Amino acid sequence: MDQGNKKRQITLWLGRHRTEGAGLWVYLESVLPPLVDLLLREGYEITVLGAGALSLRARVEHLLEAVAGKYHLEWRRDPFGSRYLGVLSDLVYLGRTDGIFHGMSNTFPFIGGGKRNILTLHDLLQPFPVARPPSLYRSLRTSYYRLSLWYLLRFRIDAIVTGHERSQRELQARYPKRRATQLGVVFPPLTPRFLEKLDPLPESVESEYLVAFVSSDPRKNFPRLLAAFEGSGTEFVLKVIVGEGHIVEEIRQVVANSPAVDRIEVVHGLDREELCRCIERSRAVLFPSLAEGFGYPIYESLARGVPVLTSPDLLISAAPRSEAMVIPRSPYSVEALIEGIQCITELQISETVRRESIEEIHALLSPQRCAEALMSYYETADTTVTCCAK
Repeated sequence: MDQGNKKRQITLWLGRHRTEGAGLWVYLESVLPPLVDLLLREGYEITVLGAGALSLRARVEHLLEAVAGKYHLEWRRDPFGSRYLGVLSDLVYLGRTDGIFHGMSNTFPFIGGGKRNILTLHDLLQPFPVARPPSLYRSLRTSYYRLSLWYLLRFRIDAIVTGHERSQRELQARYPKRRATQLGVVFPPLTPRFLEKLDPLPESVESEYLVAFVSSDPRKNFPRLLAAFEGSGTEFVLKVIVGEGHIVEEIRQVVANSPAVDRIEVVHGLDREELCRCIERSRAVLFPSLAEGFGYPIYESLARGVPVLTSPDLLISAAPRSEAMVIPRSPYSVEALIEGIQCITELQISETVRRESIEEIHALLSPQRCAEALMSYYETADTTVTCCAK
């Protein structure tokens, strides 16, 4: 394990973040504690490198409180208070290490890094967005992401981790010539709250509402979902969960103009405990997104025994026992979504099926399993390994 008396070094680059609500930060919070613990047990010298809001630095310190003093934490501020300048500086140089440099949040510097460079690329939505860029600025930014990713994958990155089988296939198709010999899937873990034991199972058949997730991003597909809900004839209430505070009033205005306004409730500001409780008490979750990096709401719902209406492309093949809990429908067809809503509100699921699905998702998406899969990347530098759950 050791080279003489010298410890192996690893830098975990968390990326630059603003809030705890983003999916990337949820991923980091879940995997970081078990990953650091495993690295320490294997004798690594660890640097955790982050950037952005100081509240997030405090959050990292809290998450790793049990191993305080056993790792090194570095935190980069926003230069002159500008996040954009910070992002640019992150892309240029983040220091050098004689060991492994792992970019865990889609980003990696052009210069520096480690002797072995690993990039967790959760998705390709920035260089290849679902919707056409709405402005010249967005179009130029998309072109930049494509060019920079081509350079990194061609010349800088030794191993690539992605979070979904679909993203793995897309990377293989779009970047056949790449430096990395290792390109695999490590499913991102759920947060501990969603992995808590459900005993007894909640009676979802008595629930009186459905849950949907809304964002300003067109890929969340809210207009079609709203039209489908209006046309479904269901008497259930739809709770619309809004993650972005600045669009709450915009969403409320859209809902106010809907003929189903009396059956729609706009919800904002839920913490993770409240969100989990909201999901597990619902009849079903509606998540017909056009594209996702992983699709956390699908698996958070299944982890709480709640069926999901979603897009076929978002499903993973490693969860066959959960198929009975999922209604896959085309996200591009309002008629298909209407039929899907009608189907899922009438779906009868036995306790056995629900429990099998819960157990499958809990085992598949545990933080410990994810950390162990990442460790295989660190230990097998030059081997082509697909770290999918079998």
